Amino acid sequence: MKKSVLKRSLALLFALALTLSLAACGGGESSSSGSKPAGSSAPASSGGEEKPAGTPEYSLKMSGTVTEDHLVTQTERFFVEKVEERSEGRIHIDLYPANQLGDPRSMLEATSMGNNDIVECGNPIYANFSNQLKFFNLPFLFDNRDAAYAFMDTEQGQVIRKQIETDVGVHILGLIDNGFFTFTSNKDIRTPDDVKGYKIRCQESDVLLQIWTDLGASPLPMSFTEVYTALQQGAIDGQMNGYITNYNSGYYEVQKYTTSLGLLFDVCPLSINADLYYSLPEDLQAVLDEAGAQMQSYCMERAREENGRCRDGCIENGMVINDLHDEASRAPWIEKTQATYEWFRSSFPEVDLDAILKTVEELNTQYASATADEVL
Repeated sequence: MKKSVLKRSLALLFALALTLSLAACGGGESSSSGSKPAGSSAPASSGGEEKPAGTPEYSLKMSGTVTEDHLVTQTERFFVEKVEERSEGRIHIDLYPANQLGDPRSMLEATSMGNNDIVECGNPIYANFSNQLKFFNLPFLFDNRDAAYAFMDTEQGQVIRKQIETDVGVHILGLIDNGFFTFTSNKDIRTPDDVKGYKIRCQESDVLLQIWTDLGASPLPMSFTEVYTALQQGAIDGQMNGYITNYNSGYYEVQKYTTSLGLLFDVCPLSINADLYYSLPEDLQAVLDEAGAQMQSYCMERAREENGRCRDGCIENGMVINDLHDEASRAPWIEKTQATYEWFRSSFPEVDLDAILKTVEELNTQYASATADEVL
């Protein structure tokens, strides 16, 4: 009799334990089922249980391309701080700079597919996924960064932003300054004739490749992480980037000259997976957009000073700067690259280049006073 009672008691206890175990497993599955972008977290209301005070509702993962001492990464840190501050801790962002999560192209693709949440990469990388931003890197387009930033706030700029959401699957939160591109070499380059056969690394962009082809050079697309070694070993003759990247990458150690003529202006869009963005509550969408606008202003304020500091740093480390900003020096370069505009028109008829150039001309005129202070 005692044994029978004991058996029944043990059976009841086992059944109770099994029920609790299944309930726990079921509850965990329902809170995380369904596809979400990587790093995102379901709201605390799942299952009727509240998260401990101070726990973020959304934990996001963000990839960056350069080191901590670069203005781009410092700007990203500013953005993270503002998002967490404005959301009162409801959004937490883990930033992984210096290509820790992968190279720029693969991370933009990962963000597009929902396998990463937020990505920063150079504008030329977008050329692999959409034609909408390709015009931004046309040669001698913008006279100063004020005009460039202002363009994306125009009606045309807003249309382009929306088209990027369709083409790439990301929502642009703001633009990070990547400077006016110079190019480096161990040869004293002053005219287009000097770059014939010049093996220059450029970003993976058909526009940039076309510019250098029209100038008579031999452009080579190459991952940013490979550039220093390629310069050191002589696999390439030079590379193009802004002063901040040139200085922080130590290119003055393996290159003697920098040629500066305002060839093109580059930005790094900071973008979030579009599905993730639109799944957030509207107040948190606003938090991200407002933090992006703050970030952009912060970066613009610091960019000229930081570019000047890094330019001086290159000179202090023995680099010779060829400033070719006067009209006579720039004229042959501008003439040679007109072919790039004709190529662009025939290659991308869906882009209204004439309308874009008209707006750019108006903005260059509007912000003409800023050109004198520009570090090209």
